[in-house]
Order: sequence, then C-alpha cells, then structure tokens
Amino acid sequence: MALENLRSQVLREKINRGDLSAVVSILENGHINLEERDETGKTFLMIACQCGELNIVRELMEAGMDPNAVDNVSWILLRS
Repeated sequence: MALENLRSQVLREKINRGDLSAVVSILENGHINLEERDETGKTFLMIACQCGELNIVRELMEAGMDPNAVDNVSWILLRS
C-alpha cells in the first residue's frame, strides 16, 4: 500500500472514531491529498458530516476542503 493511501486510510479511521486531536495532527503534518475520495466518491469532509463530527468538519473546512464536492450518487453537503 502506498504511503499516501495509508495516511488517507488512517485519517478516514480517525474521522470515523471522532478523534479530533489525531485529525488535527494529521492535517498539520501535511502530505494528505484533501481531494482524495473513497470508493463511493465521498471526501473526508462528507465522512465527517455523516458521522456528526462538527469539530472535525470545522478543521477540514479550515484546511481547505470543498463543501461543494459531489459524491458518486450526486450527494452534496450544501444545497442552494
């Protein structure tokens, strides 16, 4: 497994567990492609929203995640 994929997998796991301090640490250490998506097209931000992790959502948005991203089934976080 490529290092970038491993980092992304760890970030996904920390988001799912609601581990804010670990998410912040991963984001601060960089080397994460914030545009990466899982097999369903969900971004890290979408996963955090679905988990109800508002503090993690804030951190991801501050890191530059796009709240207008669309997944594979056209689900979007923000609707007009």
